[in-house]
Amino acid sequence: MADVLAAMTALATMLDADDAKVRGYVGNQDDPTVPCWIVMVPAVDYLETFGGDVKLTFTVRYLVERTNEVAAQEDVAAVMATGAASGTLNAIIDADDTLDGEVDWTAVLRARNFGSYTYGDVTHLGCEFDVEAGAS
Repeated sequence: MADVLAAMTALATMLDADDAKVRGYVGNQDDPTVPCWIVMVPAVDYLETFGGDVKLTFTVRYLVERTNEVAAQEDVAAVMATGAASGTLNAIIDADDTLDGEVDWTAVLRARNFGSYTYGDVTHLGCEFDVEAGAS
């Protein structure tokens, strides 16, 4: 059975190796330092199979400063890229898809909701990723 908090913490730790800041919790981030990753508590599917496997679906938000619209879009697009390019979410997950042994596998499913995110009085540009993990 997966330890949800341990998997969430392991994912945040992996993202922390990137140059961006990581926020493991979204609650009190009135004005997060950007660029940053925000790892949200995942959706949990308990009865994925009759064998008792569990599926975790994390929403991971990436935010950048919006002062220069073109540069902000380029920054977000860079982490959305597929393949093994350094700094992409795919490359970070592919480096250890077991999240330091907390799950059996992890995959980036999609990038979505590209646009504005407001925290406090500051609007950032970003997107959300669906990251799925499976554990037995």
